[in-house]
Amino acid sequence: MMDRNIKKRIYCLSVMSEWGGGEEFLRTICSKISDFEFKIITPPGDSLNRFNESNIETIIENDLQKMRQNGEGWNYFDSFKLLIKILKASRRIARIAKRDKCKLILANGNYAGLYALFIKFFTGIDFIVVQHLLYKDSSFESKSIKLQLRFAKLFVCVSNAVKQNLISISGTKKYVHKFEVLHLGMSLPDSHKINTKKISNEKMNIALIGTIINIKGFHLVFEAMKIVKQSKNNFHIHLFGNPIETDESKKYLQHLTDFAHNNLNGFVSFHGFQISKDKIYLDADIVINYSTIPESFSLIVLEAMAYGKIVISADEGGPKEIIDNNVNGFLVPPRSPEKLAEIINMCLEDSSKNKLEEIKIEARNSVAENFTETKLLQNYKSLLHKMVS
Repeated sequence: MMDRNIKKRIYCLSVMSEWGGGEEFLRTICSKISDFEFKIITPPGDSLNRFNESNIETIIENDLQKMRQNGEGWNYFDSFKLLIKILKASRRIARIAKRDKCKLILANGNYAGLYALFIKFFTGIDFIVVQHLLYKDSSFESKSIKLQLRFAKLFVCVSNAVKQNLISISGTKKYVHKFEVLHLGMSLPDSHKINTKKISNEKMNIALIGTIINIKGFHLVFEAMKIVKQSKNNFHIHLFGNPIETDESKKYLQHLTDFAHNNLNGFVSFHGFQISKDKIYLDADIVINYSTIPESFSLIVLEAMAYGKIVISADEGGPKEIIDNNVNGFLVPPRSPEKLAEIINMCLEDSSKNKLEEIKIEARNSVAENFTETKLLQNYKSLLHKMVS
């Protein structure tokens, strides 16, 4: 007779060797939900090391990787190589999953979902996809999602913006029942850390956070700060992040460095990647998240608000579900350095201090009420029980 106390096994697929918000999410649920036996299949790299440091069981799969296009798009040769890589990795994982009596595959993102799709073909094991990003209807990723929609048990959307994006991609209401929105969440930093630093208009620290790539929109912020500098100099910009190993990313970093030297000399510090959230947020007064494309959710916005910071973000995508404009942060029309400069100028005014202190309190309270790690874990625990029952 089978022991009912035996935990059901769930395999989690992670294609990223570098650490990011999706990997942080995966570590949270795998290390803090004790009802299941989780195993994370991941390529070698920083993510693998951090999963291991959290005592999560891992399986190394070299061919489980995010696909990156060469040039303008996918040619037939690239597509064939990609298919072979997916098939080989999926076949190896399928053998282990079947032997391990795995009950469910959780694919962390659209690319991982491709591997989960083939594992289902090989084993019959159901899979769900946690969708973190937004895609254009005509993109390779959207075509992949259309295929996965036919066979996935569920797509978990990190925001309503992601759900609407999936509806647009599918082009039909046939799969709406497969979309469920579960917002991300985080544990709140200690309150004594965030209540000690009051707004000071003598010099305000402005933090920019993220990988050094064009879509993060750091150049737009620099352009806005160039406008601000014409009338104010009571600020300093701190950029936290590294480029990725592409020529475009390295050129973008050089562009930012040159722009800062020529237009904001003495007003910008480049810090590189910083693992400690305290070191990023504690000294910041304002956090600007101003990507050039709509973001699906933005953990940066959530983290900054949890630390009680003034957050300025583009008025589109997932941040609109977190920020109530002029109440717990500021939403600015996207891709407009001029409009962004107006809000930053207002924040740097001495007359705004009392209003900003109120916004800081509301920012932290809104995270505590709606986006806690406890709520995240409760939601996923309930969902996973439903998926394996």
